[in-house]
Amino acid sequence: MFSNSSDKHKMEQMVRRTRKRRVSHIHELKGCDMTLNQKLFFWQQVREIPFSLYSICVKKENVNHGLRFAKSRLYNWITRKLIDKIPLDEEQSTLHIEIDKSKNANERKDFNRYIRAHIEARVDPNVKISIFHKPSIESRCIQAVDIFSHGLHHKYESKDSSWYEIFKEKVLYCPHFFSIKASEYQQPSGSAFGISALRHYPETRRDF
Repeated sequence: MFSNSSDKHKMEQMVRRTRKRRVSHIHELKGCDMTLNQKLFFWQQVREIPFSLYSICVKKENVNHGLRFAKSRLYNWITRKLIDKIPLDEEQSTLHIEIDKSKNANERKDFNRYIRAHIEARVDPNVKISIFHKPSIESRCIQAVDIFSHGLHHKYESKDSSWYEIFKEKVLYCPHFFSIKASEYQQPSGSAFGISALRHYPETRRDF
């Protein structure tokens, strides 16, 4: 999460610099394709940028069996729960959200309507809310999120905290495992600030 567009632009520049200087043989940065030394170079470029990481870890066995088959709606609901933890500045004029594109057109409409309605209930009516679903190759901020998500994923799935320990100062919210019960789940009814990107790993991760 960035508090202004200038910090978001700096992150985009550092992603570009890292790819150019350390991993120029690939078209986009992905945590799973980078060595720890390459990630360290990236961290050295971005550490002084003001940004925060908010994450929810979802373990498959902690999800009610019936909800596992409503993946799109569950994804929307988890996103809303995560947004609940992010402070929204009353003085902001815009809210810019980038999502790693994975849904079909109808699912994107449902997501946008559900998340927009939830955010509108929390901010001034004059705040402009923009939601973009982009392929990761087109968004350097989504690529940055992927790099950090890989560290969180390895910390919980592989018990490897080597990368996480380096950037953990930026993590403001990340419960160990988030349990979801059917009784807690409510389906969506009616079917310059940035939350930069949403990125998921199969079965385990939902990250901004």
